[in-house]
Amino acid sequence: MLPTSNIELDWIAAFQGDGSLKELMVWCSYLGAEALPVLLGFVYFVVSKKQGQRLYLLFTASAVFLHIFKFAFHLPRPFWVDPRIKSLTGSGGYGLPSGHVLGATIAWLFLAKSVGKKWIWVFCLMFVALVSISRVYLGVHFVSDVVAAWAIGLGLIWAFDVVERTTAKRLTRPSLLVKLGLAAGSTAVLLALGCGARWLAEGRDSSAWQTFGASARDLSGLFHSAGEFFGVGIGISLIARFPFELSRPLWKRSAGFAYALAGAWLIREAARSLPHAKGEPLHLILQFLSGGAMTFWMLFVAPLILRALDLTSGPHPRSARSGPKMIGLWNSRG
Repeated sequence: MLPTSNIELDWIAAFQGDGSLKELMVWCSYLGAEALPVLLGFVYFVVSKKQGQRLYLLFTASAVFLHIFKFAFHLPRPFWVDPRIKSLTGSGGYGLPSGHVLGATIAWLFLAKSVGKKWIWVFCLMFVALVSISRVYLGVHFVSDVVAAWAIGLGLIWAFDVVERTTAKRLTRPSLLVKLGLAAGSTAVLLALGCGARWLAEGRDSSAWQTFGASARDLSGLFHSAGEFFGVGIGISLIARFPFELSRPLWKRSAGFAYALAGAWLIREAARSLPHAKGEPLHLILQFLSGGAMTFWMLFVAPLILRALDLTSGPHPRSARSGPKMIGLWNSRG
């Protein structure tokens, strides 16, 4: 554990008390979990296609990095090591960094940065704060887990901006083959890093929480997140060959968003209904495919269907010639 962990345990136990705020804190946690896929789809289909693609790419990459960092640090959750602290909600994996807080930092701050309005910044920062407080109160994270998630989230946003500017200058219009190869290659690298970090964590857990650590080393989450990232890369690559613009009427954008979200929900439920595959390799492959199917649906299949239904439109020829560049290597103009 970190040097500050014992001090943090005393503070968390006092902060949690009898757990009477459990329901409120669980609701606050939704802003860093269940609400985020809805937010990503909303940005893509209602606010801005370009910003939505950028957010999807950054968010899914951060989800893979989350598992890499968890395996690399392999640190416990508070309730693993202190019987005074109760786990008031479900949790999995090692503690540092907090996945809810990392996701909230990436998604809400990226939204605020993209919109740029002060009142949006106020609400987004408040949402990140609520998620951060809730994860500590629920007994599933140290304060240091939350601070680490803030730092990693801000670092990834900064790194994404740097990489995007660099790739936009060097390769503004790569071939489809290059895009697909980049998506596959970057996914393979992230998976290799995650599996390597998990292998290094093997056998290094404290004897006091080895039982929790065994389940924390499950690779299912890593493969599911990597599948989501791969689905985003492939989806962005292919949709560039079928350009579309969001329809001006808000009701059309909202209807398209609702349709796409309903499809993603059906895909998720169908994946959950499948029997657990026997043997870890097959199970991990199915996790990868289910994650990829959801994001590929949102970024490619659903927009094509919505375009056929006249809920989106192809770009105006003039905008196709003079429109802004999109996401570096993954997009072409227009």
